[in-house]
Amino acid sequence: MPSSDQTPAVIFIGSPTRDTVIRAGRAHEVIGGAAFISALAACWAGAKTGIVARVPPLLPAMASAVFGPGGLHRGGLKLADGALPSFRIQYDEDDRAQYTQMKLGMESNLVAEDIPAHWMTSSAKWLHIAGIGASSKQQLIFLDALKRLYPTWMGRISIGTCRAMIESDIESTHSLLNSADVFFLNQEEFDLLCPDGLPEGTDTTVVITQGPDGVQVLGGPHCGHHPSIPAPVVDPTGAGDSLCGGFIGATVTDRQEPVKIGVRAASNVLEGLGASPLSSWVAAQIQRRADHNTSRLDTIAPLIAASGQSAAFSFADPPHLEAGHPLALSMLCIATLHQYGFWTGDPTQGWQGPMYAELDGHRYKGSDFIWAAFARAARETPDMLSLERMTKDRHLFATICTADNGQCPIPDLESHQALHMAHAFAMMREWPEGYSPLVDHANRSDRPVATLLKSLSSLPGYMSDPLAKKANLLAIILSARPERFIDRRDPESLDPIVDYHMMRLCLRTGVVRVDDPDLARRLAQRTWVDMQEELAIRQATGRAILGLVERTGCTVGEIDGLFFKLGRSLCLEGETPHCERCPLQAECAQKTELFQPIYRTTAY
Repeated sequence: MPSSDQTPAVIFIGSPTRDTVIRAGRAHEVIGGAAFISALAACWAGAKTGIVARVPPLLPAMASAVFGPGGLHRGGLKLADGALPSFRIQYDEDDRAQYTQMKLGMESNLVAEDIPAHWMTSSAKWLHIAGIGASSKQQLIFLDALKRLYPTWMGRISIGTCRAMIESDIESTHSLLNSADVFFLNQEEFDLLCPDGLPEGTDTTVVITQGPDGVQVLGGPHCGHHPSIPAPVVDPTGAGDSLCGGFIGATVTDRQEPVKIGVRAASNVLEGLGASPLSSWVAAQIQRRADHNTSRLDTIAPLIAASGQSAAFSFADPPHLEAGHPLALSMLCIATLHQYGFWTGDPTQGWQGPMYAELDGHRYKGSDFIWAAFARAARETPDMLSLERMTKDRHLFATICTADNGQCPIPDLESHQALHMAHAFAMMREWPEGYSPLVDHANRSDRPVATLLKSLSSLPGYMSDPLAKKANLLAIILSARPERFIDRRDPESLDPIVDYHMMRLCLRTGVVRVDDPDLARRLAQRTWVDMQEELAIRQATGRAILGLVERTGCTVGEIDGLFFKLGRSLCLEGETPHCERCPLQAECAQKTELFQPIYRTTAY
C-alpha cells in the first residue's frame, strides 16, 4: 500500500473543464472547473491535494502541468473514453454569470468508487464534493455511497453548489447542506436556497461569498463577516471556488485565519482568466519528475564503450536502398520524417502493442516497415517520391505504405498524410529543386551538420520536436551512408536521438531515474502519461546519452545503434527481456518493469 506521504490530505471530487468565458463582449477559452480551481487553491494554501475525476488520455497542457510532485496528486484521475465538461459562461454588466451552454462530459458518470481506496485513510483529513454533473442528486448519491464504502473514515466533508443546481432540485440541495460539515455557496444561491435564513438547529458551517462585500460565515469557529481584498477583475469565474479551496487548505494545515487565506486565493484568481493564476503558481512548484543518474552512468559506461563502437548502422542494408541508388537521398529524407508512432493504443488501457505488417512477403516492425515501403516505391514507382506528386495526392503516403493485405497499417494515419503533404509544399517553397541542393548547401558551410539541422527546422515533419529526434537521425543517416551525403565535420552539432527504445533502455538500466512515484506506476502499467511527464523523461534521457558520450568516447550514433539493437533483440517491448544475454547485464539496474512513456506524438 502506498505510504501516507503519497496520499493527499485533501480530496476534491470533480473535473477540470474547458470553458468559454465571455466578459465585456470578449470571449476567452480557459481551463476551469469548481473542483479543479478549489484544488489548486488548497495546494496554494499549503495542503497536499488530490483530485478525483474521469479524464481523457490527454489533458490540456494547462491542466496537466499542475499534476506531479509538489503539485496536485494525479492518482485520482481515471482514464476514460470521453470528453471533459465544457461550459459557456457569459457575464452581464453587473458581472452576474449566465451559463448559456453546458456539456457535462464524463463528470456525469463520476461515482464514489472512482476514489482510490488507499486514499481514504486517516491521512485524508477533508473531502470536498463540487457540483459534479451539475446535479445535486448526483452529489447526494456520491455522498451516500462514500459513507457506505468508508464507514469508519473520520475526515470532514464539504459540498459546493450553484444556482442552476438549486433551481432544478432544491430538495436534494437542502439534504446536502444538512449532511455536510461545511457548505459553500454565494449570496444569490443562499437567498434562493434559504430565503428565510438558515433553518434553526442547522449544524453545518455555511460559507457565503458576497463578491466585493466579502464573506459571511454562519456557524463554526470563524462565524461572522470577513472583508474582501480589492483586486482588478479580469475574470470573476472561480473566485468562490478558490476561496473554498484556500479555506480548506488553510484549515487542514492548521493555519490561522483560514477565511482570510481563502479571500487571498479568491483575490489572486480574479486577476487572470479561469484557473490560470493559480495553475501557473502550482505548475511552478512541480519538482523534477525524472533525471539522469550520474552514478549509474559511471558504472555502466565501460560496458557501453566495449560494445558501442561497433553498433552504428550504415543504413545501406535491407530494408534500406542499396548504396548508389539514385533516389536514396530523397527516399531517406522523406521516409525519416515518418519515423514515429509505431504502436497501437487504447483510450483507457494505454499501450497495446507494436505495429507489425507484411510487405512483399516479409514481416516488418514499425520503422522497418516504413523503410521497406519507401524503398519499394523508389525502386518500382519513382514518381511517388516526387515533390509535385506529394503536393497533389493527399492519400499518397497510405498508397506507398500499403501492406500485402491491401491495407495501410500505420497508426495515426491522418497525421502522417498531413505531414507528407505539408512537408512537400514547404520543400517546393524553400528547396524546389529537391534534396540535393539542401544537402549541398549544408556541405558548403563550415558546419555541415548544424546547417542541415537548421534547414530541417523549417520543414514540417522535422520542425516541431524540441529535441529534434528525426532531424538528428537524418543527419546521422546521411553521414553514415556509403555515399556520405553529409560531411560530418562538426559531430558536436548532433544531439541525442531520443525515441522509444532509448527511453526504455535508459529507464531500465537506471541511467534515468523517475522521481515521481505516480509516474513510475503508470510507466510500469504502460498507460498514458501527460506532455510534461513525457518531456521530463525525454530530456533526462538526452542528458544521460550525452553523459555516456562523454564517458565512453562513443558517438551519439553509436550509442543510438547499440540501444536500438538491444531494444529490438533483448530488452523487448512485448516480451520478457533476455537479461542473461545482454552485454550490459553486469551493471544494469534491470528495472524491467519500466516502459517508455505512452504519449502520442509526431516527434518519434
